[in-house]
Amino acid sequence: MGSTYQGKARRAQPGLVAAEVAVPGQVVVSMAEIAGAAKEGLLALAAGTGLQVMAAMFAEDAA
Repeated sequence: MGSTYQGKARRAQPGLVAAEVAVPGQVVVSMAEIAGAAKEGLLALAAGTGLQVMAAMFAEDAA
């Protein structure tokens, strides 16, 4: 019981450039949506963290 598919090395197709790969329109739109959601999430994380730090500083000043 030999598994020949594991023994073969995967080789790049000659002449295929990344810019030539066709990407469906839905994938491009989905990636843009994902990037937008990630950006919004990072902004919310940064703002929340900043508010927590500021609250801790104010609490320390009040004490």
